[in-house]
Amino acid sequence: MVREKPHAPARKEGAPGRLPPVRGWERARRIFATDVFLRLSGWRIETDPHQAHAFPIELLEEGKADFEHLVGWLRACLARTDRVGK
Repeated sequence: MVREKPHAPARKEGAPGRLPPVRGWERARRIFATDVFLRLSGWRIETDPHQAHAFPIELLEEGKADFEHLVGWLRACLARTDRVGK
């Protein structure tokens, strides 16, 4: 019998506030993977590093840490690049 982990329903529902804490190296790896994917697809994130750090923290503090808010911010920060796949 396979037991489901206690945080699995939160992942399915996309509830970031109930997920287990992510270690710094794991968070950095996820950010790096997202950046590489975007660059290979011809996009880059253009934003102030301090604002990029503060934004997710503000979302969590305001209880708005959901996919729609994150995607809206990310789309506003994306810039097209001429270097696709390089």
